[in-house]
Formats: sequence, C-alpha cells, structure tokens
Amino acid sequence: PTLTPNTGATICAGQTAIFSAGTGANYEFYLNGGSVQSGASSTYSNSTLADGDEIDVGLQAQQDAHPALALFR
Repeated sequence: PTLTPNTGATICAGQTAIFSAGTGANYEFYLNGGSVQSGASSTYSNSTLADGDEIDVGLQAQQDAHPALALFR
C-alpha cells in the first residue's frame, strides 16, 4: 500500500491533510517518529503539519494466524 495525502504532493499551512494507508487489520501512524494514532482506522488527519514533518504508517495484516507488520513512508 501507499501512504497518500488527499492534498496531492503539496500541503499548505493550516490545510487539513488526510492520509490514507490502504488495506490492513491495524494501523499505527507516526509523526516525526512519534506515534500519533493507533487502531483500525486506515486514515489519519492533521491540520498543523510544518515544513519537514514526516508521516509514516505501520500496517499490520493478519495472514495464516501470523501477524505481519510493514512500515510505509
């Protein structure tokens, strides 16, 4: 899956960006390395991003009773 903002490549100051992470069982969203949201929601929104901020997502999928975790940026 791809971590995609609803705003396209450019996010302006004060604009709410909604990031979508695709399909999975559980998601962990990170802002600059710190966890900001965890759970079943595949979207994360933020209206206070600053220049240089990085959003990452950890995606856990359940396959054959063995959870797999992948991190996307």
